[in-house]
Amino acid sequence: MAADRKAAAAARALADEARAFVDAAYRALRRKCDASEVAAVLARAAGRPCAAQVGCEVLGMAVAGCRLDVAKVCVAAGADPRTATDGTEFVMHLAARRGAATLAWVLGAGGDAQMRADYTEQTPLMAVGGADAAANVAALLDAGADLEAVDRHGQTPLMWAAMNAEPEAVAALVDAGADPHRRSDPTRAPHGELWLQARVPGGRVDEMVGEWAASRFSVTSRPDWPVIKDAVRAMLAAALAADDHEAKRAADVRRRTWPRRLVAVVAWLVVRA
Repeated sequence: MAADRKAAAAARALADEARAFVDAAYRALRRKCDASEVAAVLARAAGRPCAAQVGCEVLGMAVAGCRLDVAKVCVAAGADPRTATDGTEFVMHLAARRGAATLAWVLGAGGDAQMRADYTEQTPLMAVGGADAAANVAALLDAGADLEAVDRHGQTPLMWAAMNAEPEAVAALVDAGADPHRRSDPTRAPHGELWLQARVPGGRVDEMVGEWAASRFSVTSRPDWPVIKDAVRAMLAAALAADDHEAKRAADVRRRTWPRRLVAVVAWLVVRA
């Protein structure tokens, strides 16, 4: 028992120390500080047991705020984009909802387009949204993301885009050949997991528009919310009527395959030269 209490006290002390460093970096970011201030915080944490945790959380905050100068400092200090979070979400999922430049940087720094969140099994493609959604869908697919991946409730990236009523993401996923006919897992999630699921378990994508059980941005208060949902429904209705997702998918795969082959040929020629 004494050993258990000692271990618990050590864990609390480590967590408190990490929180102190993370809070210092957060306050600096709130002030729109120069990246050197965050570098100084990371330098003070270097060599301590909490250093890795601090670096990853600060990297998550930097990506969430699109502060690539700070993100570069964090990676230089050893933070890993594959495991970093802002305390709640992985960096890759955060970047998928940010500008195209932010996502491109995270991918270039080692981010994994095919990674899955530990419990929800969500992929970054399921988190895509915002003004650069189309570019981010393209970047993730180019990096190997699975267009038809499913989370723990059988929901695809297209379903998540519809649930969040993200017109640009829906259009990009449909153009890439996402299947609008699929249905999610009909099993209703336990009460504590309802925020991970559409309000209509087992539904088709056109039944999920704006129907996420919890809204990340409280967008339902926006005056243009009905217009956005109508636009998404119209896109999905057209996709269902056309029923050409397989042809679109084949064309998209060919379009993405040729650049990769060209890169491979150029690399081979360089090696042979």
